[in-house]
Amino acid sequence: MRVGFYTTYERDPIHYVLGRNMIQSVRRAMPGVEIVQLTDTSSAPIYGVDSIRRLPHEPLCISTARHYSLCEGEWLLIDTDVVVKKDIRHLFSGATWDFALTDRHDTLVPGEKLFPWCGAFNIGVVFQRNGKEFWSAVVDGLLHSPKDHQFWMGNQIVASSVLLSRPWNYITLPG
Repeated sequence: MRVGFYTTYERDPIHYVLGRNMIQSVRRAMPGVEIVQLTDTSSAPIYGVDSIRRLPHEPLCISTARHYSLCEGEWLLIDTDVVVKKDIRHLFSGATWDFALTDRHDTLVPGEKLFPWCGAFNIGVVFQRNGKEFWSAVVDGLLHSPKDHQFWMGNQIVASSVLLSRPWNYITLPG
């Protein structure tokens, strides 16, 4: 299994700081997994990654989805602000699904509606065995979306609508 995360360096080191914390949490919880930074052609690797995959720079949501479409095999794809507290590799044992998305039901403070417009799924935590077609459809949807959807949270909006567009082999896990 591999753990992948997308980030670039654009004058604000916060995602590099968060990324180091995330990497350390993965190393503690799941020793031996390969950690892969998905990024553009010029961003430096975050200390502690095992490998780096590069694609030309594009808007954030398009680039993330395009990278995810190229991840074959068993992957945990997470945002840099995620902390892994326990080993989740067992979720892949006997799996028949192509990808698993996490819902937003338990991720909000009771009574608050954080980003209610961004869909039912949190794609900051994705389990994937074969997501090429799904993420390629998300990229296509983003390319035909308003520009503001291409830079922030649009991937979650488009992913939710792509899920409704046809039957996919996926499951939903509690957020």
